[in-house]
Amino acid sequence: MSLPDASQLTLIGRTSAWLPHLPAGPADRGAHPPRPASGARPLLVSWVHHRSYGTIGVYLAAAEAIQGTVLRRGQWLHITRRVQPCLAYALPDDPRSALALAYTPLLLEVTAIRTVDRARSQVPQPLLTIPRQARVLPARPGGLGRLVPLAHWADAIYWHATGEAPAVNATWNAVRGVVTRLGAYRYLRYVLSWQAPSPT
Repeated sequence: MSLPDASQLTLIGRTSAWLPHLPAGPADRGAHPPRPASGARPLLVSWVHHRSYGTIGVYLAAAEAIQGTVLRRGQWLHITRRVQPCLAYALPDDPRSALALAYTPLLLEVTAIRTVDRARSQVPQPLLTIPRQARVLPARPGGLGRLVPLAHWADAIYWHATGEAPAVNATWNAVRGVVTRLGAYRYLRYVLSWQAPSPT
């Protein structure tokens, strides 16, 4: 799932609090995520919310990357950066990873942020500038569709909405964050789908 090129995702959303999380490493390590390194420099992490795409976890690897922007809870921000999935140590109220309760999956590595007015916050679902391919699993025979995991990253899924067997690979350019509550925990999934770009 880690993308070798600089595929960009631009979104506007309202943030949760920005809090430090210990990094655990790339999110494509399969069933054995790494433990946070002792003495690792914390990531600055927030959840960006918008009704067009749900919840997306974003992180700053370096404090100087905010370019003087004061980061507070509840801000409307415009963020553009590459998709670079990462696992971080979960705080008690975070959405968790189904792979390991001690971790939370993040999606977007951010180095440029600017504030926007709420009046300008109504934007379409963010699209990748370069469409990507996702490997999908067959749907159950006669089923109405199911969530299927991407290879090597259990916290990203592709929604296949028909009972027909899909192609081995599916093109996607849109991401939606879905939080599901199960008992005392909340689990975060990034659902990948194709959305036709609006004509300009």
